[in-house]
Amino acid sequence: KACNLASQRLESLLAGAGDGEDELVSMAMREVAPAKKTAAYCLAGGVVGSVATFVCYLLHLDPYGGMSLSMDSVRAALFGATLALPVMAIQYMKWSPVLTQRFPALNAIRAREEKEEGSLYAGMTDPQLVGITVTGSAVTCVCELAFLQEGLQTIVTDILGTWGVSTTETLPVIAALVLGSAGRGLLGEANYAIDPEEREVLRNALSNCDRYYDVMGTDKDKAHDMAIAFKAVVYVYLRDNMSTKTWAFWTSAAQMAYLIFLWRTTGNLAAPIVALSMATSVDIREYKKRHPFDFEEQQ
Repeated sequence: KACNLASQRLESLLAGAGDGEDELVSMAMREVAPAKKTAAYCLAGGVVGSVATFVCYLLHLDPYGGMSLSMDSVRAALFGATLALPVMAIQYMKWSPVLTQRFPALNAIRAREEKEEGSLYAGMTDPQLVGITVTGSAVTCVCELAFLQEGLQTIVTDILGTWGVSTTETLPVIAALVLGSAGRGLLGEANYAIDPEEREVLRNALSNCDRYYDVMGTDKDKAHDMAIAFKAVVYVYLRDNMSTKTWAFWTSAAQMAYLIFLWRTTGNLAAPIVALSMATSVDIREYKKRHPFDFEEQQ
């Protein structure tokens, strides 16, 4: 009972942190017509992709990553679809009842993504969902593969050349893969970092814990037990958050590493774009299964 009450108090404290801006944005997003959301998403993706393409041209990089209107790109796309299973499996991990029960961190990742992406998906038809999926995948691959990977490879090659280190083309490619995957992992981990306001709330609650329960408790023994329970609940919360960040890092890094592998193997950006689109479709399919009311209007 003490732990349940402590958990309720922790939830109440965390719910009061922040100004509720994220919730307001989410609610506002749900009120926007699906067609407008789709158009805005694709337009924003087009702008980001255009900027990345322009920068690639300035740096003498190939913004299309070998992709063109040719049978080679068709074959690369089929290759990406055939070998998309690993990235689809990574996406499905957080939806699997067995895995989420075994690893609560995956449940936390799924809940966060449902909250963030649900307002975007709400009300969209299947063609609209396909549109934002392909757009997002294409922009991600252009920015993080064609631009970032080629750029990192060039930088590593120049640095090694400056140091007088003779090397094959393989080492800069591997270095770019490691750096790109680690960077993606760190971004994924950062999404689950505790907000500074929440951290301050937890710090104050812990420092005032004993005094709070002395004032609120009916006797010293009960107050002492409640204080211990609250500290234990906060410890578990922090431990679970660390576990969530670890899972977010490795799943994000693994997904990016595999997309880079597909691109390097085929030499064509069509392969990772198709694979990432299929992986994202796993999230959308599972979200629709769990939140059918969000899509009732399109029926």
